[in-house]
Amino acid sequence: MNRQQLIFDLGSRIGTGTKVLVNGTVRTLWGVEPGGITCEPGGPFYGWENNTIIPYLRPMSTMTDDEWEAIDLAEPSEGALVSWFVSNHIDYNGLIDAGCALVAPEDMYTE
Repeated sequence: MNRQQLIFDLGSRIGTGTKVLVNGTVRTLWGVEPGGITCEPGGPFYGWENNTIIPYLRPMSTMTDDEWEAIDLAEPSEGALVSWFVSNHIDYNGLIDAGCALVAPEDMYTE
């Protein structure tokens, strides 16, 4: 996976609220634009070209039994399934294995 694929994934498949490492500092993703990302409401803009931006995602292997039960595997629509993975910060498309995302610490996304 190359940088363009990461940009595509950030823009279309990684949701608002995802933690991202930007130039060594953990930020919260707020929005994705063609030229980069914004972090936190009203926060700074980070361009793709001049910044290192890496999302923190949860491997699918960290999903709990309750989470697996929350998604209806008997009749899932692809859109609903992808939406569920995105909102729960799950790496369902291999960004971690490709070196384009970091494994989220266990307590990063607990509420």
